[in-house]
Amino acid sequence: MDDEQKNNLRDNLADIQHKIWSHWMIYMFDQCVSCSNGDLLILTQDVERWRRQSKTEYQNLTDKEKKSDLDQVDKFWHLIDEIINDDRDLPTGQ
Repeated sequence: MDDEQKNNLRDNLADIQHKIWSHWMIYMFDQCVSCSNGDLLILTQDVERWRRQSKTEYQNLTDKEKKSDLDQVDKFWHLIDEIINDDRDLPTGQ
């Protein structure tokens, strides 16, 4: 993979990461309670769940939580799969 291809891959991954972050922010805002002054209040139950999840290793998440993480990986897996399956970018061992 040459430098231009690496930069394109990096940009594609950054674009996908931004979409993942944006999706999360929209989801999080939708879970909040709107206050009359425009503030958003995160419910205690959500704070507790997200704190627990943030401190939990992937292998210890529930199947539903793992599925959610895998859904996020699927957003960029096609880029990794393309590299894995591109014989030009794999070492030949010679």
